[in-house]
Amino acid sequence: MRRGVILCGPPASGKDTITRELSQLSTDYTLFRKLKAGSGGGATYRAATVEQIQNLTEAGDILQSSRRYGNVYAVDRRELESLFRRDAVPIIHMGDLAGVRTLQTYPAAWLSVLLCCSRQLTEDRLHERASNDVAGRMAAWDEAAIDLAQSRPGDFDLYIDTAQRSIGNAAQAIHDQLISLPITRLIA
Repeated sequence: MRRGVILCGPPASGKDTITRELSQLSTDYTLFRKLKAGSGGGATYRAATVEQIQNLTEAGDILQSSRRYGNVYAVDRRELESLFRRDAVPIIHMGDLAGVRTLQTYPAAWLSVLLCCSRQLTEDRLHERASNDVAGRMAAWDEAAIDLAQSRPGDFDLYIDTAQRSIGNAAQAIHDQLISLPITRLIA
């Protein structure tokens, strides 16, 4: 069965750390590397141009896209299908509720996890990791807090406060919940 994890939360809520911990629990867990048009990126994204993402959107190959920090991020159908064909469990990072809801319509058994931590802890984490855009990421935290406050029952299967739970415990809870998802969660 095709299973995937959506980790949603504001900047510095623990998406990268929990992803690494999940991949240590099982090699099936794989970070979905979004397409990114803009600056920066590194190994967690696949470089693209705005024009390439637009062409893929017009062809119906973009499942979800968003703009943040002056960049465009996109989840493309081809990469997601490639991961499912390899029996991987993709982990997709999201920062907004609309993106979560859009991905939940894609035919797979999705476990949606809302990660959170206080605004102050977010700022502390950003300074600890020497972020070069603390102000921009804190503005994104504020936007995410307003957006995620609009969530409804069913938007998220798990809620994890990363200030209250160890990363290992959080990853294990996600893993346990994912493997217990009923087959009826698979959208036809």
